[in-house]
Amino acid sequence: MLKFKIILFLLLLTIHNCFFGDTNKDEKKKAGQDQRFVLLQFASLSRGQKEEGIVVDNNNGTLNYTYRLIETNGWIGNRTLVEKTILIRRCLIGQVYRQAQNDCQGNGTKATVWGASRLQWCPTNDRACEIDGKADPTKSPAAKACADDTFLSKKWMLPSKDDGLGSLSNYHKTNLLIYSDWSDNFSERFYFWSEESKTDFNAFNPVNPLGSFSKTDTDIHILCKEKK
Repeated sequence: MLKFKIILFLLLLTIHNCFFGDTNKDEKKKAGQDQRFVLLQFASLSRGQKEEGIVVDNNNGTLNYTYRLIETNGWIGNRTLVEKTILIRRCLIGQVYRQAQNDCQGNGTKATVWGASRLQWCPTNDRACEIDGKADPTKSPAAKACADDTFLSKKWMLPSKDDGLGSLSNYHKTNLLIYSDWSDNFSERFYFWSEESKTDFNAFNPVNPLGSFSKTDTDIHILCKEKK
């Protein structure tokens, strides 16, 4: 008799689930979907999160700029720290470094940003000054300025839009010595040419890699990084 009751109970339970569904299963499924959605949001918000760059003054006219990028891999929030260091010129193209004072004020005046040059990425708004989407150092005035530079007997080039130089302007605003070398306007945000072309008419700037300037713009300073 007991065996018959157990079989009857299991049969009725099966019929109930067929018609009404497993509510607990639906709730678990929904909970799982919600969890995956939260993880998706976390991944999208965390991937590519940037940290402030670290700047070390080498006291020889160069700066070590360490760029850190936090990346999130997978769905469970595994976070890794990607780090690279580039060597950049302390002075802008056109400025002259003074070893004794450790500044870039050996040329011009403060009103002229100590002789800093302003050069075009290209004299024409087209692809004439690039190779495979990057500035040709034989045709691009900005790229050529870095390529021709022989400071410390090193080879130099335009920085990449991915070099994370966005926080460099914040560093200069807290370092009055270097700031005074770069600008006479405390509210100015620093912009430079990067090596990458964006469109026929525009090239990227590494301070804001999502932004760009007209290639023929004549009012952009030139900052160079060491060419490896």
